[in-house]
Amino acid sequence: AKLLTARGQRVRPATDDKVLTAWNGLMISAFARAYDAFGRDEDLRSARRAADLVITHLAKDDRLLVSFRSGEAHLNAYLDDYAFLARGLVDLYESGFERRDLDRAAALTRTLLGRFGDGHGGFHFTSDDHEAILARTRSTYDDAIPAGSAIAAETLLRLALHLDDASFRKAGRATL
Repeated sequence: AKLLTARGQRVRPATDDKVLTAWNGLMISAFARAYDAFGRDEDLRSARRAADLVITHLAKDDRLLVSFRSGEAHLNAYLDDYAFLARGLVDLYESGFERRDLDRAAALTRTLLGRFGDGHGGFHFTSDDHEAILARTRSTYDDAIPAGSAIAAETLLRLALHLDDASFRKAGRATL
C-alpha cells in the first residue's frame, strides 16, 4: 500500500493508445482461433468488434491506413497491415461464417496484389503509390511478427479455396 501511494505521486509514464491495423489483424486471428478452440462467445464478439473498428476507422474506400488515435487515422498502410487484416477476416469468417468477412478479405487481398505485388510473386513492403523512398524493400523473413509476404501467401491460398478463385490460387502459388 505504501509503494502504491508513493507511485501515485510520481508522473505517470506516457500511454501509447493508438490502434494499429496490422496488430488488430493479428488480434482478430487470435480471438477467432480462441473461439474455435474453446467455444467462448466473448472471443468471437471480441474478434468482430476489432474487425468492425478497423474497417470503420482505418479503411477508406479500398485502402487502409496504419494507425488511428484521437478520432483520426494516419499514414498509408503497409503490406503487413493488408496481409494481417485480410487473414484475420478469413479467420473470422471461418469462425462465424459471415460472408461479409470473406468479401472484405477478398477486397483487401485484391488491393494488396495490385498495390504491393512485384510482378514475380513477391511483395514490396510499401505500396506502389507510397511516399517517395530510395528503395521499396520486401518482407521476406519473420521477425517479432510473421513476414507480410508469408501471411499474404497463406491468405491467397485460403481465399482461393473458399472462393474457388483461380487468380488467388495462381498468386498464392507464385508467392510460395
